[in-house]
Amino acid sequence: YKNFDITSVSRASLGNYASNRMEAASNYTQITNLNRLSNVHSSYLDTRLTVFSDKNNVSDHYVQNASFFRMDNITVGYTIDNFIDSYPLRLYLTGDNLFTITKYNGIDPEITGGIDSNFYPRARTIAFGLDLNF
Repeated sequence: YKNFDITSVSRASLGNYASNRMEAASNYTQITNLNRLSNVHSSYLDTRLTVFSDKNNVSDHYVQNASFFRMDNITVGYTIDNFIDSYPLRLYLTGDNLFTITKYNGIDPEITGGIDSNFYPRARTIAFGLDLNF
């Protein structure tokens, strides 16, 4: 439209579930490090509420809905016709991994194998560019 162009790539995934192992590990550590318990009963240690352990790996308490909608890319451009001797110039702004809508409270609902266990998330990038054709 009037030398402007816009493209976008988005996708959704429904019905996914992920095991948020990072939340599971950090919650137990936080419980034991709060130093709120000063006069505990001697049987407190028998509860085994100490740190994250293998017993928690079989629990589904940290399995969360990982359905999502993700905006992978949006590009907005403007073309100047006859910029230099009838050659066009196109200026554009593009963004990758702009946003994700999800109820999952981990880093990224799109994880390999359905187990969120301390991985590096995808980067968000924004770039400006120009295309000059000769």
